[in-house]
Amino acid sequence: MSDGLKVVVFKEAEQWVAQCLDHDVCVQGPDLETVRSRMHVALTAEDDLESLPKAPEHFFKLWDRKSGFSENGRTDGMTYEMALCA
Repeated sequence: MSDGLKVVVFKEAEQWVAQCLDHDVCVQGPDLETVRSRMHVALTAEDDLESLPKAPEHFFKLWDRKSGFSENGRTDGMTYEMALCA
């Protein structure tokens, strides 16, 4: 999905973390459903996503190591691909 947002998801200690690559927006939560929901809220709450910088480079390297699991979706007119990363 080349025209949508990319989001890496990984576990850090006891929390799941979701980091948008296209805009430096990050959320965390106790499970995957919570981070999916929180990312939706965070992205839709931003007035001007385009003004946000991209995520730091090390998150793009995580994306390159993504596992076989990924989820494509659409929320409030935004398409996304969310992938678990090692």
